[in-house]
Amino acid sequence: ESDANGVNTNIIHSSGTHGIEGYLGSSVQIRFLHELFLQNEDKLMNNLQHTASSPSRDRVRKILLIHAVNPYGMRHHRRTNENNVDLNRNVLSEKMWKDIRKRDPNFVGYVDMDSTLNPFEAVDEKGSLFSWVDAAREGGFEGDATKLRQQDEKAKNTIYETKDSLPQYASDILKEQTNEINYWLDEKKNILQVIRKVIAALSMLGFTNAKRGLVAAQYHKPSGISYGGGAHNANTWENSIFAVQHAINEFAGLRFDSASSRALWIDVHTGLGKYGDYSILTRSSGSNDSSSRNSEEYAWRSKFTSLLEKSQMGYGQSSNAVSAGYDQTSGFITDHVLCPAPHCFSITQEFGTRPGIGVAVALILENKGYHSVGRKYGHLTSWAFYPQRLSWRRKALRGGMDMVHTSIEF
Repeated sequence: ESDANGVNTNIIHSSGTHGIEGYLGSSVQIRFLHELFLQNEDKLMNNLQHTASSPSRDRVRKILLIHAVNPYGMRHHRRTNENNVDLNRNVLSEKMWKDIRKRDPNFVGYVDMDSTLNPFEAVDEKGSLFSWVDAAREGGFEGDATKLRQQDEKAKNTIYETKDSLPQYASDILKEQTNEINYWLDEKKNILQVIRKVIAALSMLGFTNAKRGLVAAQYHKPSGISYGGGAHNANTWENSIFAVQHAINEFAGLRFDSASSRALWIDVHTGLGKYGDYSILTRSSGSNDSSSRNSEEYAWRSKFTSLLEKSQMGYGQSSNAVSAGYDQTSGFITDHVLCPAPHCFSITQEFGTRPGIGVAVALILENKGYHSVGRKYGHLTSWAFYPQRLSWRRKALRGGMDMVHTSIEF
């Protein structure tokens, strides 16, 4: 979309923020490049020649594809990176870091669900048992630590499954089949145990509260699920976030300081919603001033959302299972820190995969296996976030390309 001054809307398309979720976004990017270079090669070359000699070069649309934001997670079938950090909770300003680390770790009930979310003995590199009280004090929390202390005592008195407690299966070739069966049975036992605990948490807290406790992230337990970072590196972004910032600001030259550098940012995710369908979620403008949100600078954003509403692509139609529980979540990669209003507008395209309980169980077991029992449950997160069925993959790829085409045509 060009405005009266001939300014185009640039496009950023990112995939793999959550590691294992990146395979779909990667497929969309590869398909787009295929279309761009093979089907429109002549037109592309003509445009490049025109751009190189044109005095209005800054007005040419830029399309930035950020592939595999979290390469470690993508490689090892994890949502988190090599430091167990959820990169989509890590993009905080300096003030946000201080505020979020000083708050009660149990402010949305995460500590109450700790035994369900993290069913393993959490120890640091020195072999010391993790303490919620110590972690909270280190972060600057000065409030009532009663619940934190209770959880610490509960963890001390719990006998967890460890590498040493696992059945020692024979290595004899003749017993290989028996080993596989026993391994399969142990895995199914673990799955059933976690399912039982998740259902109990849902019954006690309700769907939205339980989901909020999971997705709001925590910033004190480095080995815990939904860890947003900060506790292990003095409240600093992960390297991948710095790389994304560099790609946008330096490589693409998009600083969002004027209309000429405005951009639409699409971040692709999988896991939430109806199997095969997708939802389009947007972030707030970051401004509390309604007059500024209605100003001419914001007009292009409103125009695009109107286009989405008319396209019936899923905008504004996400179910409660997709959108609920995110009201206390911060640090999204596409939030105002890296994508400031009014010249950057972010969209999350979320593709549905499995039922929510199944996704939660896969995440819990994968994290447990990674940190404690020495077993890899990457096949469970693959099942949860990147279904094998060709029907799902084809439908999801079409949906991803629909968003790319709509953005380019805007």
